[in-house]
Amino acid sequence: GRTGSKTPSDLLAPLAKIATKVPPESARVIAHREEILSRAMIDASVAQAGERATPAIGADDTILGKYKIVRRLSAGGMAEVFLAKQVGIGGFEKPVALKRIQRKLLDNRQQAVELFLNEAKIAGRLVHPNIVQVLDVGEVDGALYLAMEYVHGKDVNDMLKKLYNARLIMPIAQALHVVREVAQALHHAYWSSDMTGKRLSVVHRDVSPANIIVGFDGTVKLIDFGVAMSAVTDHQKKIVVGKWLYMAPEATSDQQLDHRSDLFSLGVVLYLLCTGYMPFTGRDPKEIVKKMRGSQYKPLHEIVSVPERLSVLVSRLLAPNPDDRPQRGNEVVSELTEIARQNGFESTTAQLSELVVQVFPEEAGGQGPPPLAVQSVDEIVVSAEPHLSRTTSRGEATSPVPTRTTNQGIGIASTRDMGMGSTSPRPAPPAPELPTQNRWLLIVIVVVIATAIGLFVVFGPL
Repeated sequence: GRTGSKTPSDLLAPLAKIATKVPPESARVIAHREEILSRAMIDASVAQAGERATPAIGADDTILGKYKIVRRLSAGGMAEVFLAKQVGIGGFEKPVALKRIQRKLLDNRQQAVELFLNEAKIAGRLVHPNIVQVLDVGEVDGALYLAMEYVHGKDVNDMLKKLYNARLIMPIAQALHVVREVAQALHHAYWSSDMTGKRLSVVHRDVSPANIIVGFDGTVKLIDFGVAMSAVTDHQKKIVVGKWLYMAPEATSDQQLDHRSDLFSLGVVLYLLCTGYMPFTGRDPKEIVKKMRGSQYKPLHEIVSVPERLSVLVSRLLAPNPDDRPQRGNEVVSELTEIARQNGFESTTAQLSELVVQVFPEEAGGQGPPPLAVQSVDEIVVSAEPHLSRTTSRGEATSPVPTRTTNQGIGIASTRDMGMGSTSPRPAPPAPELPTQNRWLLIVIVVVIATAIGLFVVFGPL
């Protein structure tokens, strides 16, 4: 006969478990092995190239891959941008904006490369008329670049500074138009899916005027997904990114972020466009965050004459608790559309184009300055409080923020003046008044100084 042994089932169970269950981290590596290998090879190439990975590009007609550099557009904290032409057979040419990592960031090469490739991976999946398209990503001798859609226009931060210098603010109809377009971009970024059906869940994390481009043709584009997070990218290390004055309260701590964090930042932008002032300011990030968490800001309707429904929407967007904010970008779009319709604030692409051309007439005709400006996180912003320091994303204080002043006799524009009747910028509203105790303190200081001057005149130096 035949003899054999049978292994007890209690001994086989652990072996079966080991054979069928893959640890989550191992599963992640297996699923993304091609991408991980590709990134490792790119990192090695950049490391090997060293300084040659970011050669100085000063002359026109420099070739970077299949792109011919036309001129340098701008440089910021993380990257520099060039106007370039994609060249092909038969005289094919296409204008693009080329983005390249700054040389100084190679000291922290791995993180810089990761952020750069994450931006390419995220933005490359987003196809929407209000999002600047990433067309290509490449590496030439260790030099990484992104080729992006070129938009001939100006970012909203540049528009605000130009208006600020003229003591003007954006017409409310155009302000609502810009914010509505960005809200559509944010809704698409979070709720859309890639070709495999996987939801992208993109959180921009740096929604601010510098990252919103308005073309001279009236188009509005959200740019720079360099610090974005999504369902298709890994973010092993949590870091605080963005600009403190626009950052949602939950983004300043170790809390979960989602699209509602971007909507808070969009609320700050809406407040700024409508009033010319920032809702939250402070001498350092700690003071700014404290005000954000306590909703310590002057309500919109107390600064400018706006419909109550718009003031309520802004207060919802700036709510400290994400659950109290609009839950989707398209909810903001619908609300702004209805507010515009009810109050005659409708704005067309042509009217927005007219405004940009009016603000930058000398640049509208030709190929003007950078449409895709990359700016550092301590950009100049308009503040409602004097003598405040700007801060970087690391909380470092820099030079004072310019305060907004108005001419005597300039009052708050009427609702009719802010509607469709004109695309001309509005006069800036008066700055929010100082608290009572601050006014009394100022009076006491003036009296003391006046008394001291009087005693000096009468009695001379002691």
